[in-house]
Amino acid sequence: MHQYWDSEDTNSDDFQKWEEHYPHDEDRFSLYIYLSEEELDELPAIIFDMYDELRVTLNNDLNVLAGIGLRMVVEAVCIKQDIPGRNLKNKIQSLLEVGLISKNDFEVIDKLREIGNVSTHQIKGPSATVLEASLEAVNHLLRTVFVVQKRTRKLRIKNS
Repeated sequence: MHQYWDSEDTNSDDFQKWEEHYPHDEDRFSLYIYLSEEELDELPAIIFDMYDELRVTLNNDLNVLAGIGLRMVVEAVCIKQDIPGRNLKNKIQSLLEVGLISKNDFEVIDKLREIGNVSTHQIKGPSATVLEASLEAVNHLLRTVFVVQKRTRKLRIKNS
């Protein structure tokens, strides 16, 4: 539950009561590190939109939806890259086979799929710690597939 508190509106006793009623969950107060504005500019529109929705869920402690959002970002990457496959696991395998991700990346990206499946089918959100690590994996995926690819194309053109 979120509650708005502004020091201009109330006295500090009100905040103390709120703190006692809603004690800190150390796992909940994670520091999420997002892609930079320059990196976001390199993303295709659909990927940017999915990432932005994921950011909203993370910033609002909507962990079940964030788990689903992780899977959606991976699915959106596969769609945008025209990756074939019967299901997302097969599509992630295809990302590996076409060289867009490494073997280590495959294991981590597949874990994002699993997290999304648990969130969707068991209505169970991952912890903030898991979400923080998962966001790093999503950032790495987006940098690898879109940001680095786009920037290196620019380098190749400049050197031609």
